[in-house]
Amino acid sequence: MLARDEAAESSGSAVVGSESGTLEKKPTPVRKAAFWEPLRLPLFRFFWIASLASNLGTWIHEVGAGWLMTTLQGSPEMVAAVRTSMSLPIVVLAIPAGVLADRIDKRRLLMATQMLLFGVTATL
Repeated sequence: MLARDEAAESSGSAVVGSESGTLEKKPTPVRKAAFWEPLRLPLFRFFWIASLASNLGTWIHEVGAGWLMTTLQGSPEMVAAVRTSMSLPIVVLAIPAGVLADRIDKRRLLMATQMLLFGVTATL
């Protein structure tokens, strides 16, 4: 009997005896997590807001670049070329970057990429 009660507790159900002497399973209520509950954590909230701002800036840049190309030259091929030039590096480098991230120490890889980005920024 004790083993059956422990198994029922681990499965999320309670075993309750009825008046007729048979055992019935009644589901225990499960607390649903609130939709906004992760945002109560300050670090996650900061990360989420920073990601939202970064993505918003990226979207604005992409729309602005396409819009600028339509005003400079109305050719659909040139507008498509702008969009392709923004997304092609991600498509081409995603798999090699994942392989590299799996094989190299993540701390050293992060430091190397940040120094590379700093060098490009300083050059600009």
